[in-house]
Amino acid sequence: MTVAGRLELARDHIKSISTEIIPVSDQVVVKVVIVTDKGTFTGISAANPSNEIVKAEGINKP
Repeated sequence: MTVAGRLELARDHIKSISTEIIPVSDQVVVKVVIVTDKGTFTGISAANPSNEIVKAEGINKP
């Protein structure tokens, strides 16, 4: 499922979405925190020079 598809399914439950771009040596890491009525979910992903997305950390539910 695409990110757009997931957001479409979740849009009625999303309270907020925040993003943070974190420069780490030669790559960019993006952290996303989504707050829903079912909890807070965090995802971290790193982009590399070849434009491939490398999952830096799974989605966590605190």
